[in-house]
Amino acid sequence: MGDQQGKLEIFLRTEFGPFAIAVSGTESGSIYLWRDSFLLRVLPATRKSEIYDICFVSSSVGSHTRTLVLTGGADGCCRVWDMKSRGEQVDMEQLNEIDLSRLQQDRQITPCITSILRFQSFVYVRTAENLLYSAELLDSPPFLDAFKLLYHGHTIGSISAMCASPCRLLFATGSTSREVKLWDMQNKKSLADFRLDCSPTIMDWHARDDDPMGLIVIGSSEGKIVLVKVLEDLRLQLLQQINDKSEDCVSAKFCPAGSDLVIGYDSGSIGFYKRSSGSDLFEFVQNMNGHSGRVHAMDWTVEGSAKFLRSNCYNPDELLFWQVEGENPRQVSLFSCPDGV
Repeated sequence: MGDQQGKLEIFLRTEFGPFAIAVSGTESGSIYLWRDSFLLRVLPATRKSEIYDICFVSSSVGSHTRTLVLTGGADGCCRVWDMKSRGEQVDMEQLNEIDLSRLQQDRQITPCITSILRFQSFVYVRTAENLLYSAELLDSPPFLDAFKLLYHGHTIGSISAMCASPCRLLFATGSTSREVKLWDMQNKKSLADFRLDCSPTIMDWHARDDDPMGLIVIGSSEGKIVLVKVLEDLRLQLLQQINDKSEDCVSAKFCPAGSDLVIGYDSGSIGFYKRSSGSDLFEFVQNMNGHSGRVHAMDWTVEGSAKFLRSNCYNPDELLFWQVEGENPRQVSLFSCPDGV
């Protein structure tokens, strides 16, 4: 095939351009140049990283037309190549590399470029994390102006958990892509990201006047509990991970004072945790058993009154009431709803 014999690789993207040339990006990060069915040249990968999209861009200065090739992939880098044709010979030389991860600020996610598009005098780059960047095309090196973030949403997947701050116009969402995002409710924009190693199913936010940013608890389908502190500069900081159980967390609730935390599980049990004195960390106290099915929802009495917890199980329809005194919560009442009520 042509003047080079390439090894067997997985092609992820092929784009047809001028000079009857096709450019293929591979799983390893190598680039293949073809004319018809003949392999002309292989550009070895400088780093192993999948190439997911390729875009041809023509740049004209006076009577001279330059053909640029933009590639992007799993390493979050948009690379600018100069394609040159000399008779039967075609070559590509890398001119520039823009690492989108450097534009992430405090975000902890390494972007994965999934598509590159030219529209008029701009190039648009989208990532698997639902980030959309734009950059203006230039007539001379570096050929692309600085990338700007136009939009930032959740990654691929659905929103599986959400909670709101009791003190600020902020809310947080968790997605099936194992990501938590902090949002500005008033300006409708994303403020911070936090990457998880588990799949969030439930969230709750505790804050009060003396700690207006507060804590977020995240329960997961794997049973892991994650506690995150919201900092004054609106970053999310990992505080604690608890791995007491391996079953689905289906509900979570801080008490109004923030000293107690309960986690409801698919089996019907409730995990009771208490905050250590002078600390943001929580310690397991006991399991509260009594429900015959998954604990869908829980709520506390208001601060300053006798401390009771109500827990709901929808199938069968039952309410349990617990009195929380010191270290030993105890069931004090059971209410079953009649059918049809």
